[in-house]
Amino acid sequence: MNKSNIDKIIKEDTFEKKQAYIKDGKIKAVTEYNMIDYVAFLCDQMNAELPKEMVTINKCNSLEDYHNLYNYLIKHSLLKLKQKFKEVFKGKSLLYKK
Repeated sequence: MNKSNIDKIIKEDTFEKKQAYIKDGKIKAVTEYNMIDYVAFLCDQMNAELPKEMVTINKCNSLEDYHNLYNYLIKHSLLKLKQKFKEVFKGKSLLYKK
């Protein structure tokens, strides 16, 4: 980025105009795109009584594999729904026991 671009951004007050988008992005990063919550959700679905085994976590390169498709479309959607219920009921959802 050169000096003329920086001057243009300052003159047009780009940062102030984009504040709403920045705030929305931060909220989405904590709620929708939170990988830790998604992994915790997947772990909660596991049976703790089953024998343990070593696993390796790899990134999902495509949705062609049915397992990846199921995890992304179904389980991820359920996690989002669970978060919406939590948000609506302020943690007093019927889906959770405290």
